[in-house]
Amino acid sequence: MKITKYLSILALSAGAYIISACSDDVSPIGPTIADSQVTVYVDSTLYRLNGRVVPAYDIDARSNFNILGHINVPEYGQLSASYVARLMTAGAMEIPDSITVNQVDSMRVIFRVPRTTVVGDTLAPQQLTVYRLNKQLPDDIKSNFNPEGYYDPARPAGHTNYTLSALAYSDSAFNKLQVLPISVSLPREWATDIFTAYRNDPSVFQWPASFNKVFPGIYVQPSFGRGCITAVQAARFYTYWHHTVTRTEVVDGESVKKQVLMKDSVCLMSTAPEVLASNNISFTPSQQLLQAIQNGDKIITTPLGYHVAIQFPLQQLLDRYHEASDELAIINSLSLAIPAKAIDNEYGIGTAPDLLLIRTSEIEDFFANSKVPDNKTSFTSSFDSDEGVYLFNNMRHYIVDMIEKVNNASQEEINDLCDFTLIPVSLTTETSTNADGSKTTYVTGCTPYLNRPTMTALDTEKALIVFTFTHQYID
Repeated sequence: MKITKYLSILALSAGAYIISACSDDVSPIGPTIADSQVTVYVDSTLYRLNGRVVPAYDIDARSNFNILGHINVPEYGQLSASYVARLMTAGAMEIPDSITVNQVDSMRVIFRVPRTTVVGDTLAPQQLTVYRLNKQLPDDIKSNFNPEGYYDPARPAGHTNYTLSALAYSDSAFNKLQVLPISVSLPREWATDIFTAYRNDPSVFQWPASFNKVFPGIYVQPSFGRGCITAVQAARFYTYWHHTVTRTEVVDGESVKKQVLMKDSVCLMSTAPEVLASNNISFTPSQQLLQAIQNGDKIITTPLGYHVAIQFPLQQLLDRYHEASDELAIINSLSLAIPAKAIDNEYGIGTAPDLLLIRTSEIEDFFANSKVPDNKTSFTSSFDSDEGVYLFNNMRHYIVDMIEKVNNASQEEINDLCDFTLIPVSLTTETSTNADGSKTTYVTGCTPYLNRPTMTALDTEKALIVFTFTHQYID
């Protein structure tokens, strides 16, 4: 089993620690005050975590990425996704004051689609339609939000047909291409209205809250095609305008001045992480997936579907701790490794890149308040594709806190302390350089994973928990 690699590494580390501890009895400086012996306990055990699959169809679908399209995969199911979004505006309009509204030509929105998020048949014809919202979106929006009543279906702002194959690009351009653009022409009135609003009252555009009262946002709907789904990184709205410049040219040896028409553009508004954007998702699991879950498989799906809850064996670990030592023992580390694998399919649907392990009672508050993992009641792990495992290796603070809490807790409270759920997430990180040149990475954002469909089969029956603590006996 691949997971034994972690057991071997941790055993070697513990052995090195023991050697180091024993050598402390022989000091090169002088005699010690008292003889002592340090014992290192390493409890490495495979635990059955009693995993259970829990429905996850009503989630916080706010994300930096929005998903769009339809797919139907035999091993996965049917997934449809549209999205609504507020817009962030530029604080100032970078158009010369000499330009009038009559020189404003058009507006176009360009959707940026990361190539790595495309799932399905990239040659399948697709169509999307853009609508302007006519009232404010709710702040507590969820994945089951119904946009009906927030837009006029009889007044689409624009639509376009597209594929996500990028076959029109040369080989060199294709290899460098990271983002596929989808362009949609919008009514000229959008451009002139925004232009005029900037000219009349620039303060409207200083804050998203004031702009959203004038322009509540957009609704983007997949209006045709069922073979492909993708994430949209951003939707950027460009205003196009023209002006003339005078240039001097030499004609037959004489200088001649000519009026030359010049065209330019500026991005005045865009979707952005700072403003609300939410996915409207519909997921119907396939019979094959339902049968696998009924047979006892512990499966997590994204963007909707199922999470996996586990009962962490807290009491068993604390019993081992008390049996082997006393209250003065120092807890060194606690880690949890859960084997996982992808489910075979022909659409390239793989495993979730990162999982959040969080106390079940804290899930709603965690996402509603945009919290980040604290390594006390919430932890994250990236999938190790080589070893086929998620490793949560920084759980020491959790077990330290539990030693006191369990002693004074009722059985119901203990059950809550042990009840965790595994949820796929997207992580935003920042890296800082320390004084010694080393680097430390911090998680600055954690949201439900909505970038693309995934299916992850967890083997919670063979989870490995490694619990290490030390005790020093002084003669």
